[in-house]
Amino acid sequence: MARRKKLGKNLGAFVTTTADAAENLNVLSWGKSGAGKTYLAGTASRPFIIAAESGTMTLAEKGFPMIALSNDVEIYDTIQYIIKAARNKEIIADEDGNQIVDFNNVDTIVLDSITKLNELLIKEIEEEVGHKLQLQDWGLLRSRIQDCVCSLNSLPYDTHQTMGEAVGTDQEDEDKIEILPNFQGSFKHNVFYEFDFVLYHEYEKRGSSEKYVVHTKPYKGRVAKARIGLPAKIENCTFTKLKDAVSAARGAK
Repeated sequence: MARRKKLGKNLGAFVTTTADAAENLNVLSWGKSGAGKTYLAGTASRPFIIAAESGTMTLAEKGFPMIALSNDVEIYDTIQYIIKAARNKEIIADEDGNQIVDFNNVDTIVLDSITKLNELLIKEIEEEVGHKLQLQDWGLLRSRIQDCVCSLNSLPYDTHQTMGEAVGTDQEDEDKIEILPNFQGSFKHNVFYEFDFVLYHEYEKRGSSEKYVVHTKPYKGRVAKARIGLPAKIENCTFTKLKDAVSAARGAK
């Protein structure tokens, strides 16, 4: 069995304070690359970014606290470390004592993306077992990716996780094409159940007019849903627009 890497140098000491309970949104954004998923993440209130995608680094230019994932660190252990610190409203600092994030000053936790995180977990498990994933290893992958996704959603913050799309075949009808989450493993058939809000993102360009659209109801075979009644689509959606729509829908009940 290959030796595991040490925990990344960007994770170090933390200081504990108290946490406040609140009702929060857990949101999954999915769709093609360039459809506005990362843009939506950047509009969230006081976000902390778990960056597995290179494109997420554009958010670093806005000064948001961020930890970038790569196979130079222990991926699964790093996510669990972050979850523990977030749950306890702690501070994460690097080995030199420089603060990375104070979770007392965070409203939203962003994972960009589940697709890339899954790829990193596959590489990590292959390193652990010393070979490409075989039948007996896929259960470990499912356990880890599902634990990461669900544990983030259980935290006392708004959470926004992103995911790409891919063309696949229907499990019951191999002649039928369907649009699936873009990552390997059986969890891709269940990931939508772990979120209250699933937004399908689409970029529309007609002549000189262009806009980002999020769908909150099933759209052209793509899964989209909201646990409370929302407009079927929201143009140029921001997190504020989304939360305002949820608040309005709650008030109308």
